[in-house]
Amino acid sequence: MTKDFTGFRNSFFALVEQAQHVVITAHYSPDDDSIASVLSTYTILKAKYADKDIRIVYTGPIVDRYNIFHHFDQIEWVDDIAYHLDDTDLLIVLDVNNLKRVSNAAEKIQVSNTICIDHHASAPDTFTLSLIDSSYSSNSELVYHALEVQTIVTPDLAKLFLLGILGDTG
Repeated sequence: MTKDFTGFRNSFFALVEQAQHVVITAHYSPDDDSIASVLSTYTILKAKYADKDIRIVYTGPIVDRYNIFHHFDQIEWVDDIAYHLDDTDLLIVLDVNNLKRVSNAAEKIQVSNTICIDHHASAPDTFTLSLIDSSYSSNSELVYHALEVQTIVTPDLAKLFLLGILGDTG
């Protein structure tokens, strides 16, 4: 049975609507689920807010094996995300709940609002809004259930969800 994510979803989209500059990220050394979570969230937000400044930023070198997926070309691969958040007023962190796994300078991350969606059971950092549920086999599945009613699932979006779910569950 699917949980009711209405309250989270409403709060999530309210924070996105208030923001001018949104950055989506996940843990460095991204795996299938990390990439799928980030790209699916980006796809959903760009469909809903086409004119909003929404970026994907990862700490570390490019992981080119995912370049066949929709919007992969939108990912910025940087030395450390902490130094690439100028003007960012909303940071969305996916597939990880601790900023030390996003940046080597996590203490320098100063963003007015932060959202975390994660399926790991580790002790989380504090976020403005968080959805952490370890009962999901992949973060992509959690993103799908948390945000999916806000958009039509296109074939490209379905491929991203499938990448994440299969990548984490085998």
